[in-house]
Order: sequence, then structure tokens, then C-alpha cells
Amino acid sequence: MQLEEIRGLAATQSIREGILKPSKLANGWMVAVETCDGQQIPVTDDHNKPNIYHSLDTATAVLQQLEISPIKIVEEF
Repeated sequence: MQLEEIRGLAATQSIREGILKPSKLANGWMVAVETCDGQQIPVTDDHNKPNIYHSLDTATAVLQQLEISPIKIVEEF
């Protein structure tokens, strides 16, 4: 889902939290939101491919601009 669509969900308070996880496709971070009903929706480009942010700070800033909190960082060890 593109940022503008997620902004609409955030405006209706339909988002429970933001999620940041390492990308398996490229070196960087994927951003997703979790809706109140538990569905995880990744932030995508206009071709429906996940946006990859190459710094954790940049990925976090995306969710902060949308005023989404809390933000969960998910890493697998």
C-alpha cells in the first residue's frame, strides 16, 4: 500500500502500530503497518513492490511522519 493510502488509514485511527523489519530482498529495512484487526500491510511503491529504506533512521522517520506509534523493530537472530 502506498504512503498516501496508509496516511488515510492513520487518519481514521485504523492502525495499531508500525513495524520495521530487515529486507530479505535487499540490504535495508521494510516498513509495514499493522491494522487494528491484525493485518500487516507493507509500504509499497506504485508498482506494488515493498519500499526498501537503507537506514533504520529513515525507515523510522517514515512512520513518524505518518504519526504512527508505537513502532516495533523486528529482527531475527
